[in-house]
Amino acid sequence: MRRLGFFLLGCTACLLNLSGVARADEADASSAAEGSQAHAEGPAAEHEEFGYFEVGLFLGASTELNRDPSDESQAAEGDSGDSTTKGAIGLELFYHGWKHFGAGILVEHAGEELDRDNTLILILGYYPSERIRLILSPGMESTAEGDNALLRFGGGYGFEIGKHWELVPEVNLDYIEGGKFTLVYGLTLSHPL
Repeated sequence: MRRLGFFLLGCTACLLNLSGVARADEADASSAAEGSQAHAEGPAAEHEEFGYFEVGLFLGASTELNRDPSDESQAAEGDSGDSTTKGAIGLELFYHGWKHFGAGILVEHAGEELDRDNTLILILGYYPSERIRLILSPGMESTAEGDNALLRFGGGYGFEIGKHWELVPEVNLDYIEGGKFTLVYGLTLSHPL
């Protein structure tokens, strides 16, 4: 658990540092762009300059995918090799610092029946278009047996809801230390800060 705390502290320091760099760049850009036309409405258009934070609530499910259902150690533990699905909830803070890139932190909790209890992820996002986000993100998974490193691959597409909200259906695949895979899917409701 101590490793998760240090990881979270490092991620927070990194985001705060990125925020300071982007604010300096934003101040330079805004002074050069005075007199430009008003921006269109909506969450993305309101923050065209980038350099803003967004908070999101994730509601979905986690499905543990067993890599090798014929593994004798799994059979000895009474595991039939089938996947196990349980609800998941998460909170994310994401920083849109550049036109095509952003970074953030996600804390996620899955149900008690899964091997994973809590997951902490440093989100590294790439936006090939305004609404599509692809991620490749390192993280840590906390279980009853200890902490495991993981790497998350995934993506989502954001739909505007009203003037300041966005709904993002997303699908992610976690590769967990030791050769396990978990599929995480659901909806994130986000709002710019």
